[in-house]
Amino acid sequence: MTKVAVVGGGIGGIFTAIQLAKDPCIEVDVYERNEGILKGPPYCHLHAGGFLYPDISIMDAQALFHHAMLFAEYFKDALIERPCIIAYNAAAPYNTNDLLYRCKVIEYLYNCLKSIHKTPFGPVDQFYCVYTQRDVEYYREHGKLAVNTGRSHDPYVETFIKSLKDPDSIKYPFVSVLEYGIDQDIVERTLFEQVRKSPRIKLYTRIEANIKELSQKYLVVINATGPYTAGPEDILEYKSAWMICSPSQANVPETSIIGTRGTNNGTLQITPVGDGLFQVHCMTLNSSVIYQFRGQVPPVPKMELCKRAQIALDTMRRYYNCYEDAYIAPTVARGGTQRVPKSHISHRVSSATLAQGDNVITLCLVKAMSIVHVYKNIVQKYVYQILRRHQCTDTV
Repeated sequence: MTKVAVVGGGIGGIFTAIQLAKDPCIEVDVYERNEGILKGPPYCHLHAGGFLYPDISIMDAQALFHHAMLFAEYFKDALIERPCIIAYNAAAPYNTNDLLYRCKVIEYLYNCLKSIHKTPFGPVDQFYCVYTQRDVEYYREHGKLAVNTGRSHDPYVETFIKSLKDPDSIKYPFVSVLEYGIDQDIVERTLFEQVRKSPRIKLYTRIEANIKELSQKYLVVINATGPYTAGPEDILEYKSAWMICSPSQANVPETSIIGTRGTNNGTLQITPVGDGLFQVHCMTLNSSVIYQFRGQVPPVPKMELCKRAQIALDTMRRYYNCYEDAYIAPTVARGGTQRVPKSHISHRVSSATLAQGDNVITLCLVKAMSIVHVYKNIVQKYVYQILRRHQCTDTV
């Protein structure tokens, strides 16, 4: 029996442990520094095509689409089947023609996969829909969009236009794309149950595991610690999401109004979770990006978190007709620090590395939905490469 150590109990480490433990010849020990598992940064969006990131390349956008396809196949019960409306705010330095070009490229890629019956995001011809300033003007005059048979996005877009405070606050055209949402609670319940039922996974919590020492005891070590073993050249980012209640805007769909990170005109993403409650990501001046990592992940002070929550609320009020009734919900905000690969803050494609002759595989998971790809196409190959090196042919 081969024993593998996984250090880190976030989604990356837990998913990897579950998959490895399916091999009857492998036992997995999971070490987590906190009291419980699956306590990482929030995620709520599938990023099927990377439309929320205008700075990434078309190649990276296609990679994210493939990652989303794999995640959708594995966690199909956790998908929230609704479109996401994507607009550039009026001050954003981005060209809407680039957004339309990306839509066409990803739609073409999706159409290619149709031949092998891979269409988890609905009909290809309904993958995205474009809306112009004239469409918005027509709605504001008539209370509905012009009749256009087959536009399944229209009901969501009508609600968005109705809730938009100032139609001149965004650029045109904007798009509605079938980038589905993710129910993080369902994903984590699924993984937790799989860990609980697996006879070949042992979980050790509240342990500060030393990866170098473990590499002497285990044949394979998976470093899934995220920022906690980052190097001085790595960039860290604190991701946070605030719960904001706005009963008057209860029907507003998932929407991302994109701007420049780290400015007053940064991105605002709102995700409805029901009963007028929204999970809000606000990447403005309150973004946390750490360029000079000093070996410890610095905690974010409570007063700073309160300030950020207020900025998120104020930004939501800037774009939506919710000034009177919107308030910060009395719930615990989700937050966590992640490592950004390749020392570039705009990079969003996850990876895993294995130094030559080493037995430690390091995950760098930027988007939770990339974990299925990272395991199947990178980690699994590295694990069995190490086992073959040690002639553990009974596990190969």
